[in-house]
Amino acid sequence: MDFQYYPTPKSLARFAIEQFTDRNPSRILEPSAGRGELAQALKDSFPHHRMTIDCVELDLDNQSILRDKGMSVVGHDFLQYSGGPIYSHILMNPPFNQGDSHVLHAWDLLVDGEIVAIINAETLKNPYTRKRQLLARVIENHGYAEFKKGAFTCTDTKRKTDVEIAVVYLRKESDFNLEFLEKLQKDRAKEEHEEYVPNNDLALNDQFIANRVITFNCAVEAMNESIKLQIRADHYANMLGVSLAGEAGMHQPAKTHRTMYNKAYSGLKEAAWTSILRSTLVLERLGSAAQKRLQSEFEKITELAFTESNVYGFLEGLILQQGDLQTEMACDVFDQFSKYYPGNRVYYCGWKSNAKHRVNAFRLKMNRFILPGAKSDWYENSMIFNSICWEDERRFQDFDKVFAMLDGKTEQSIYGLVKLFREEGNFRRLVLGERLASDYFEVRFYPGQATFHLFPTNKAVLERLNRVVGKHRAWLPDEPVSEQSGFWQQYESAEKVNRKIKMTAHEEWCLKHGTDKGQAEASEKLRKQIEDGLLTAGITFDPDLAIERDDAGALPYSGVAA
Repeated sequence: MDFQYYPTPKSLARFAIEQFTDRNPSRILEPSAGRGELAQALKDSFPHHRMTIDCVELDLDNQSILRDKGMSVVGHDFLQYSGGPIYSHILMNPPFNQGDSHVLHAWDLLVDGEIVAIINAETLKNPYTRKRQLLARVIENHGYAEFKKGAFTCTDTKRKTDVEIAVVYLRKESDFNLEFLEKLQKDRAKEEHEEYVPNNDLALNDQFIANRVITFNCAVEAMNESIKLQIRADHYANMLGVSLAGEAGMHQPAKTHRTMYNKAYSGLKEAAWTSILRSTLVLERLGSAAQKRLQSEFEKITELAFTESNVYGFLEGLILQQGDLQTEMACDVFDQFSKYYPGNRVYYCGWKSNAKHRVNAFRLKMNRFILPGAKSDWYENSMIFNSICWEDERRFQDFDKVFAMLDGKTEQSIYGLVKLFREEGNFRRLVLGERLASDYFEVRFYPGQATFHLFPTNKAVLERLNRVVGKHRAWLPDEPVSEQSGFWQQYESAEKVNRKIKMTAHEEWCLKHGTDKGQAEASEKLRKQIEDGLLTAGITFDPDLAIERDDAGALPYSGVAA
C-alpha cells in the first residue's frame, strides 16, 4: 500500500514551525504523522515547554515508532478522525495527493488555534476541483501560502522529490469569544429554578457499545457547556469583586476554555474506555493476572478517540488474542498451584534441547495441592469472619475460570470453589474439619496453619492443564513423538519416579532463581536423580529419537463476547 509517505526534512520542519505566531503550544495534532518528524521538530523547538502531541497514522509500523517516541496515537485514518480535544496547533504534512481534503478536515476540527500544512503547490496553483477552490478561499480569508522549490531535495531529506510545495498557514478564532461577550450583555440573573429532568438511560444489552459511545458524546457536550458557564460565572464573580483595572486577562476566555476542556475531555475518555475494559462482556473470562496485564497495556488504548469503530477494533483485537490470553491464564493458575510447596509438583525430562530446561520441567501432582491462605491473620479469627479473605476468593475464582475453560464450560455454569465458599455455612463446616466438594476439587481447610488442601476430582482436566502449560513452555513436544523414545512413558511415570528424588528447599529454589552456578548444580543433581529413578522403574528415555505430533494439549475454543 502506498501511504504517500515523504518524511519532512528538518530544515523544512523548522521553517513550518516558525510560521506559528502563538509560541505557547498546549495541545498539538499531527495528522498523517508518519514517524513523527514534524512532532519531534516541534518538541525540539520548545525543549522546555510542556505540551501534549497527538498523532494520527495509518501505518501500523509507524504507530509503534510514534509510541516509542512518547507520542499518543489517537486515530488511524485522519479523514475519519472526528477529533475530541481542542487543539491549539495542528502541524501537518499530508499525502500530496490528498492535501486539500486533509487541510479542510483539519480546519473543520480546529476550534481556536493555528494550522501549518505542507502540501503540493499544484493543489493551490491548479484549483480545478471544488475542494481546491474552497481551500483557496479559506487561505485567502484566514491565512497565507508560501511556495518553496527544492524543499524535498536538500541534504537532510530522507525521501527526495523535486515537487514544488506550499507551506500553508491558517488562523482560526473561536466564535466563543464573540458568544461570550454577547452573553455578557444579554444574561441576567434568574430567580426561578427550572427542575432538571435527566434523559432516560439507554441500557439495551445488544446496543451496549453504541449506547456507550452516545453516552460519552452527550457527556462531552454537557461538559463543554458546563465549562462555558463556569467561565462566564467566574467572569461575573470577578466583576463584582475587583476593580476595572484588575480585569486584565479576562478577554481571552477561549484559551481558558481550551485548557479546561482538554483536561475534562481526557478524564471522560479514560472513563469511557475503562468502562469497556471492565465490562463483563470483555473480562468475564479473564483471570486476575491476565486482567492486570491487559490493564497495563490499556494506556495506549485510551489515547484513541472513543468511537464505535475504535471500540470494535479493540474488541476484535481481544478476540484475536484470546488464545494467548487463555494460555497465560492457564500458566498463572499452574504457577499458583506449584510455587508454594515443592510437593505440589513432580519433575520429568522436558523436551527442550537445553539440558537445564529438560530436567527443570514439571507437572502438577494428581492427588493433592497445599496452598497457603493469602492472609494468615484473617484466618486466626476464622470463626468470627466466617468467610475466606478477598484475596483468596480472587485466586479461587481464577481456578474456576481456567478449569471451566479447559472443560469447555463457562464459570457461571459450574459449581466452583467460589460458589462453594460463598454458600452459607460452608466455611464454618470447613473450619470444623469437614471435607466439601466442588465440581473439580474436594476441599479441606486447616485454620491453625491457614492452609487449603485441594484434592482434584477431575484428573482429565488437570492433565489438560499440565499439557497446555508444558507445550507453551516447550517442556512437551509440538511434533510427533516416537514410542521408542520413551518420552510419554517417563512423563506419565513422573509421580512414581519423583518418590526417589530428594531435593532441599534451597536446591528447589536454585532451579528457578539461583545464580548460573547454583542452577547448574541443582539441575545436575535433579537430572541424575531422575535418570536413576527411570532406571529403577525400567524406563529408557532417548530424547534424540524422531518425534510425532500430539495435539492433546490444544485449548478448546472459548470466545470473548463482543
